[in-house]
Amino acid sequence: MKPGSIPDPDRDIAKLFRKFGAYIRSEEVRDLCRKKSSDFTRVYKFPWFDVLLYIIFRCKECVTTELSNYYAGIGLSEKRVSRQAAFKALKKLNPQVFDPLIHKFVELFYKSPLVKTFRSYLLIAVDGTTLNFPAGRLSLQRFGYIKNESIRTDADAKKATSRSSALYDVTNGIILDFVMRRYKDSEIPIAIEQLGRIIQYLRGKAAIFLADRYYDSVEVFSILEGYGMKYCIRGKANFFKHYVEKMESNDEWINVYIDKVWQKRLKYDQPRQRFEKDPWIKIRVVKYQYTYFTKKGIPVSTELIYFTNLSEDEFSSADIVSLYAKRWQIEVSYKTLKTDYEWERFFSSDCDTEICAIYGKVIFHNLCGVIRKQLDQMLEGDLVIPENASTNKY
Repeated sequence: MKPGSIPDPDRDIAKLFRKFGAYIRSEEVRDLCRKKSSDFTRVYKFPWFDVLLYIIFRCKECVTTELSNYYAGIGLSEKRVSRQAAFKALKKLNPQVFDPLIHKFVELFYKSPLVKTFRSYLLIAVDGTTLNFPAGRLSLQRFGYIKNESIRTDADAKKATSRSSALYDVTNGIILDFVMRRYKDSEIPIAIEQLGRIIQYLRGKAAIFLADRYYDSVEVFSILEGYGMKYCIRGKANFFKHYVEKMESNDEWINVYIDKVWQKRLKYDQPRQRFEKDPWIKIRVVKYQYTYFTKKGIPVSTELIYFTNLSEDEFSSADIVSLYAKRWQIEVSYKTLKTDYEWERFFSSDCDTEICAIYGKVIFHNLCGVIRKQLDQMLEGDLVIPENASTNKY
């Protein structure tokens, strides 16, 4: 956009979507879609880009209706493929194509004029969720399942369960990275892996990492600081307990000593090397007394603790509490995916096709997220719409 020009969000969103659509149709994506070198070699009937777009935009109750809806949407109803042809093409689709697709969309978005910030920061939230899908042999092997008194072996399992995790840009409504792992995998290692995957897109941007009590780890703090990121993470009551007990107010900086025994337990090179050179880390701790009422109207008070490296000059105690509350939007995002977008509604018991269906909804969520945030800004009156704004439909 030229200096001094008035932003046109309609035009900018259409431009972003056109670039992403062009990438989907590229030879690079065709290669990524292939499971075998002979897959998607010819462009006819149901080529790779139609397969991807069908997966992303499917929204009906059955495959036949979804195919009719997709081809009607692109104005080619007469070329609609059969259900059998669609399934044949879908089984060729490599689920690994979706990581590059999600990351390409993130790259294109952050280069666009559509990026929004909160006090000049991007707010990046992390959270895990569980996803359930039909208990096929491969899905049970890849992801596992929840065991209980009645479910002890693969033969007893009625569904496979994945430990999934998203990095979500709260300020812009898009998922930066999404992974599916085994049900028993821990959330902290997954989050650290995800940060490494997306940090290239955050270079040169001020960002605050938001997370709940499952991510209060000195290794996470160190890695975030190594990336030049700020953080605001809710802490468990027993984390840094001896330091927190000595606080004389509800907002103080504490100096935590990472002794040799603690250093030996560290799993990642960056924090290990850092604390070998300097075994101290400085963390700001904010306490907040939260009161709520039970169904019987009885007040219950509990103390919430937040760990951050944001300064008091920039964010007061009250600001920290309000800032953390914005993390809730990733919970809303998961609810939207599961309820409104029917994330766990599958049309095939093939494990790879199930995975593709899940990732397709993530991309759909991002496309909607960009539009939703623009509408929010318009309704809040923060966005100037020029009289000659384009009326492109996208």
